Amino acid sequence: MGFAGKIPAGFSRPPLSYLHQTLKKSRLEIALTKTREPAVQIGRCVVLYTRCPKLQRALNQIKKTDINILPQKRWNCKLTFYTINVNELSRKKMKNMVINLKVEFTSIFSKRRLKLQGKWQRLIEPIATHFNTSPHTIQIEAIQHGTRQRTNVCRLRIGTESYLLKQHDVAIPAVQAGHTPLQIESAVLSTLHGGGCRVPKVVWQSDSLYALLMAWCGEHTLDTIAQRHRGEHVPAVVQRVLEELCRVENGFAERAELLKPYIFDFNSRATLEQLLELGKKTLGYLLTPLGGKSRAAVQKVWNALSPRLLTAPTTLGTLDYNARNVVVSDGKPTFIDFASIGWDWQERRLVQCLNSIGAFTEGANFVSLLDRELISSYAAWVATHRETASPADIAARVDAHHLLFYLSAVHRILLAVAQPEAAESQMLLHAWGDAQERFRRAVTLIVTADLSDDSDTNHIRDMIGRTLRR
Repeated sequence: MGFAGKIPAGFSRPPLSYLHQTLKKSRLEIALTKTREPAVQIGRCVVLYTRCPKLQRALNQIKKTDINILPQKRWNCKLTFYTINVNELSRKKMKNMVINLKVEFTSIFSKRRLKLQGKWQRLIEPIATHFNTSPHTIQIEAIQHGTRQRTNVCRLRIGTESYLLKQHDVAIPAVQAGHTPLQIESAVLSTLHGGGCRVPKVVWQSDSLYALLMAWCGEHTLDTIAQRHRGEHVPAVVQRVLEELCRVENGFAERAELLKPYIFDFNSRATLEQLLELGKKTLGYLLTPLGGKSRAAVQKVWNALSPRLLTAPTTLGTLDYNARNVVVSDGKPTFIDFASIGWDWQERRLVQCLNSIGAFTEGANFVSLLDRELISSYAAWVATHRETASPADIAARVDAHHLLFYLSAVHRILLAVAQPEAAESQMLLHAWGDAQERFRRAVTLIVTADLSDDSDTNHIRDMIGRTLRR
């Protein structure tokens, strides 16, 4: 069974799509990519899941032909399943079916494209007024993240300058003080930029239109750079990313009182406790071939490691941290997306910023940009500027968060494979691609990482490696 077309939780708007089809001698494969409408190949049948009314109407029209498309309602919800049975179809009929589908999907998504363009056009006039220019001189360009087109951001070209235009989906207050995500991001960016941090400069904003115009910071994210350098040496820009991460941490610490009204009520401890519990379960699964005494010994080590992470100090910073939120231009990194800020562990931010997932990217896989030298630099900085803990203890925390990150990835993969019909599973498998390759890569990064001299973390990695070599 193959999966295509799912999107991760949190993305409410379907991006533009195209229909990709592959004809083979005895079967038809149809996959919808870059869209929220998933298709599942089951032998010679294609099952399409959709909530889109226009898409449902289009498929119902195709049903009137001699192609067997059976809409099915399930689970008493708006989700409709369309089973396209091609068992008895000739090759000619399969081709006709593909042509029909292409025509219908092209019509639907052309309308979506116009709708998206219309959305941005509503913002162009006030922006043109701000720059004292004509709306016709402003060019709108879409932004891609892998195969997925972003629907809440676009690039504007005004003369020789480029800008990033962002429209927030959430327009209601997100914090107790009553600020919306737009107001939070604008305030945080202005504060950090004024303090010398490499974050986008706010050029224009509209509270009524929920829009924010920022200086353009570059075309490539750290995530895309990591995927290009997969298997090679760590890119030189990574050291600069670490330095800027520390500078942003200082920026938040020095202005914590000023930013207090914008802080989310985020329970970082409960989140980490849940991750540690899932990590423990995943560890138990990976160590299943071992005897009971060996597994119990490893679990004891895990139980000793967990409190060390939970009792470490948290820092104020962004709550949206990953390698795609670091933009690189001319070897200089810029951190983006500050619509939510709160207290969390900086070691978690470091690990997630410097590990590439490559979601929605063909042939992508996990890439870790962390190495022992980089972690030593971070630990030395923290010991000097933030904590009295030893650099060795700080490095051990980063190592443990790295281990937990990939155990969490393994858990998500196993859950998706075990429950392929669940919506969350379909979203994950579409975003990450080949589950088996992802699993292998995650486990490899667990057992081969050499990030610190911490005996607990290294013992767990070693035991997982021994088990998988059996």
